[in-house]
Amino acid sequence: MTEEIGDRSVFQIQCVHEPLSRSEGYVFGRMCLRFGDDVLGDFDEPACMLNVTAGHVELALKNLAEHDEPELSALSDEQLWERLDSAIYRRNKRTTEQVVADDRRYRRFDFLTNGGESFDNFKSFFVADDHDVRVLFKSDDQPLIGRRVDRSVFIETLQAWLQWFKCERARLKNEKQ
Repeated sequence: MTEEIGDRSVFQIQCVHEPLSRSEGYVFGRMCLRFGDDVLGDFDEPACMLNVTAGHVELALKNLAEHDEPELSALSDEQLWERLDSAIYRRNKRTTEQVVADDRRYRRFDFLTNGGESFDNFKSFFVADDHDVRVLFKSDDQPLIGRRVDRSVFIETLQAWLQWFKCERARLKNEKQ
Protein backbone atom coordinates (compact mmCIF):
# COMPACT_ATOMS: atom_id res chain seq x y z
CA MET A 1 0.00 0.00 0.00
CA THR A 2 1.35 3.41 -0.97
CA GLU A 3 1.73 5.86 1.90
CA GLU A 4 1.15 9.52 1.17
CA ILE A 5 2.73 11.69 3.83
CA GLY A 6 1.93 15.39 3.64
CA ASP A 7 -0.15 17.53 1.31
CA ARG A 8 0.62 16.75 -2.33
CA SER A 9 -0.19 20.30 -3.43
CA VAL A 10 2.52 21.63 -1.10
CA PHE A 11 5.00 18.88 -0.14
CA GLN A 12 4.33 15.17 0.04
CA ILE A 13 6.39 12.02 0.29
CA GLN A 14 4.97 8.98 -1.45
CA CYS A 15 6.47 5.70 -0.35
CA VAL A 16 5.83 2.00 -0.20
CA HIS A 17 7.70 -0.79 1.59
CA GLU A 18 8.60 -3.76 -0.61
CA PRO A 19 9.93 -6.38 1.81
CA LEU A 20 12.65 -8.59 0.37
CA SER A 21 13.67 -11.91 1.79
CA ARG A 22 16.96 -11.79 3.67
CA SER A 23 16.93 -7.99 3.83
CA GLU A 24 18.44 -8.18 7.35
CA GLY A 25 17.02 -4.95 8.75
CA TYR A 26 17.19 -3.00 5.53
CA VAL A 27 14.00 -1.41 4.31
CA PHE A 28 13.48 -1.67 0.56
CA GLY A 29 10.76 0.11 -1.34
CA ARG A 30 9.85 2.99 -3.59
CA MET A 31 9.58 6.68 -2.90
CA CYS A 32 9.48 10.17 -4.31
CA LEU A 33 8.84 13.71 -3.12
CA ARG A 34 5.99 15.66 -4.67
CA PHE A 35 5.58 19.40 -4.82
CA GLY A 36 2.26 19.62 -6.62
CA ASP A 37 2.94 18.21 -10.10
CA ASP A 38 6.72 18.47 -9.71
CA VAL A 39 8.38 15.22 -8.64
CA LEU A 40 11.81 14.63 -7.11
CA GLY A 41 12.64 10.95 -7.39
CA ASP A 42 11.51 7.97 -9.44
CA PHE A 43 8.64 6.18 -7.73
CA ASP A 44 8.74 3.49 -10.44
CA GLU A 45 12.26 2.40 -9.45
CA PRO A 46 11.70 -0.89 -7.58
CA ALA A 47 13.41 -2.24 -4.47
CA CYS A 48 15.36 0.86 -3.46
CA MET A 49 17.23 0.68 -0.17
CA LEU A 50 15.45 3.34 1.87
CA ASN A 51 18.01 3.20 4.70
CA VAL A 52 20.30 5.34 2.56
CA THR A 53 17.56 7.89 2.02
CA ALA A 54 16.75 7.89 5.73
CA GLY A 55 20.35 8.84 6.45
CA HIS A 56 20.12 11.80 4.09
CA VAL A 57 16.81 12.92 5.60
CA GLU A 58 18.13 12.65 9.15
CA LEU A 59 21.17 14.71 8.20
CA ALA A 60 18.99 17.35 6.51
CA LEU A 61 16.86 17.73 9.62
CA LYS A 62 19.83 17.71 11.99
CA ASN A 63 21.63 20.44 10.05
CA LEU A 64 18.66 22.54 8.98
CA ALA A 65 19.82 25.54 11.03
CA GLU A 66 23.04 25.59 9.00
CA HIS A 67 21.10 26.09 5.77
CA ASP A 68 20.23 29.71 6.47
CA GLU A 69 22.68 31.77 4.46
CA PRO A 70 21.27 35.14 3.31
CA GLU A 71 23.81 35.42 0.49
CA LEU A 72 22.42 32.24 -1.08
CA SER A 73 18.78 33.02 -0.30
CA ALA A 74 19.09 36.24 -2.30
CA LEU A 75 20.04 34.36 -5.49
CA SER A 76 17.54 33.33 -8.16
CA ASP A 77 16.92 29.60 -8.57
CA GLU A 78 19.22 29.50 -11.59
CA GLN A 79 21.99 31.43 -9.84
CA LEU A 80 21.72 29.28 -6.72
CA TRP A 81 21.81 26.08 -8.76
CA GLU A 82 24.86 27.25 -10.66
CA ARG A 83 26.68 28.23 -7.46
CA LEU A 84 26.00 24.94 -5.65
CA ASP A 85 26.34 22.57 -8.59
CA SER A 86 29.57 24.21 -9.70
CA ALA A 87 31.04 24.28 -6.20
CA ILE A 88 30.21 20.66 -5.36
CA TYR A 89 30.12 18.70 -8.60
CA ARG A 90 32.29 20.47 -11.18
CA ARG A 91 36.05 20.88 -11.16
CA ASN A 92 36.14 23.93 -13.47
CA LYS A 93 39.50 25.66 -13.41
CA ARG A 94 39.83 25.58 -9.62
CA THR A 95 42.81 24.17 -7.82
CA THR A 96 42.44 21.08 -5.67
CA GLU A 97 42.54 23.32 -2.61
CA GLN A 98 39.69 25.46 -3.98
CA VAL A 99 37.62 22.36 -4.80
CA VAL A 100 38.09 21.04 -1.25
CA ALA A 101 37.28 24.43 0.31
CA ASP A 102 34.13 24.81 -1.81
CA ASP A 103 33.05 21.28 -0.97
CA ARG A 104 33.45 21.98 2.75
CA ARG A 105 31.48 25.21 2.47
CA TYR A 106 28.64 24.07 0.20
CA ARG A 107 28.22 20.29 0.67
CA ARG A 108 25.68 20.85 3.48
CA PHE A 109 23.22 22.24 0.91
CA ASP A 110 23.12 18.94 -0.98
CA PHE A 111 19.81 17.19 -0.37
CA LEU A 112 19.04 13.78 -1.89
CA THR A 113 21.74 13.57 -4.55
CA ASN A 114 23.06 10.00 -4.17
CA GLY A 115 20.34 9.52 -1.54
CA GLY A 116 19.22 6.12 -2.75
CA GLU A 117 18.23 4.53 -6.03
CA SER A 118 15.01 6.55 -6.23
CA PHE A 119 17.16 9.63 -6.70
CA ASP A 120 19.87 8.23 -9.00
CA ASN A 121 19.02 10.47 -11.94
CA PHE A 122 18.49 13.61 -9.87
CA LYS A 123 20.55 16.31 -8.24
CA SER A 124 18.94 18.32 -5.48
CA PHE A 125 19.87 21.08 -3.07
CA PHE A 126 18.10 23.08 -0.39
CA VAL A 127 18.55 26.31 1.51
CA ALA A 128 16.41 27.56 4.37
CA ASP A 129 15.60 30.62 6.39
CA ASP A 130 13.40 31.10 9.45
CA HIS A 131 10.22 30.70 7.38
CA ASP A 132 10.84 28.72 4.22
CA VAL A 133 12.86 25.91 2.74
CA ARG A 134 13.74 26.28 -0.93
CA VAL A 135 14.32 22.97 -2.72
CA LEU A 136 15.98 22.92 -6.14
CA PHE A 137 16.17 19.80 -8.26
CA LYS A 138 16.61 18.55 -11.78
CA SER A 139 17.23 15.36 -13.65
CA ASP A 140 18.73 14.54 -17.00
CA ASP A 141 15.33 14.82 -18.66
CA GLN A 142 13.76 17.79 -16.87
CA PRO A 143 14.67 21.43 -16.40
CA LEU A 144 15.52 23.02 -13.08
CA ILE A 145 12.62 23.12 -10.63
CA GLY A 146 12.61 25.36 -7.58
CA ARG A 147 9.94 25.06 -4.90
CA ARG A 148 9.45 26.85 -1.59
CA VAL A 149 7.89 25.04 1.34
CA ASP A 150 6.99 26.43 4.74
CA ARG A 151 9.80 25.37 7.08
CA SER A 152 7.43 23.73 9.57
CA VAL A 153 5.73 21.73 6.78
CA PHE A 154 9.13 20.59 5.50
CA ILE A 155 10.20 19.46 8.98
CA GLU A 156 6.89 17.77 9.83
CA THR A 157 6.76 15.89 6.53
CA LEU A 158 10.34 14.63 6.76
CA GLN A 159 9.86 13.65 10.42
CA ALA A 160 6.64 11.79 9.56
CA TRP A 161 8.44 9.90 6.79
CA LEU A 162 11.27 8.99 9.18
CA GLN A 163 8.69 7.70 11.65
CA TRP A 164 7.11 5.58 8.91
CA PHE A 165 10.57 4.27 7.95
CA LYS A 166 11.42 3.39 11.58
CA CYS A 167 8.09 1.57 11.99
CA GLU A 168 8.74 -0.45 8.84
CA ARG A 169 12.26 -1.30 10.03
CA ALA A 170 10.94 -2.35 13.46
CA ARG A 171 8.27 -4.48 11.81
CA LEU A 172 11.00 -6.31 9.86
CA LYS A 173 12.90 -7.02 13.06
CA ASN A 174 9.74 -8.27 14.79
CA GLU A 175 8.91 -10.58 11.88
CA LYS A 176 12.34 -12.21 12.18
CA GLN A 177 11.79 -13.13 15.82
